[in-house]
Amino acid sequence: MDKNYELELYKLITDKDELGISYVDEFGWVDDLEFCVWVSNRFFKDFMDGLTNIFGCNLYDDGGIEATLQSDCVCIDLYSALEIFDLDLERVFPKSKHWH
Repeated sequence: MDKNYELELYKLITDKDELGISYVDEFGWVDDLEFCVWVSNRFFKDFMDGLTNIFGCNLYDDGGIEATLQSDCVCIDLYSALEIFDLDLERVFPKSKHWH
């Protein structure tokens, strides 16, 4: 059975553990072509392992994923990072509800 990439990505971004902690501190559209997630430094490896589990190692085929390091988190534009996959991020995260 094929993975539902959009559902798996949604769960990775929004799910919380038993203590109510999520890998992602904030997420949303910052413009029409940028959907960013801000991942806590403490959970960055776990988040990237989750992305790799969903999309496989070919996620890094074009030289990796660009990210912006901040003092307490890493900001990743998932729209550009995942553009090689056939995803409809706006269907999963409508701009009307998830504008940052």
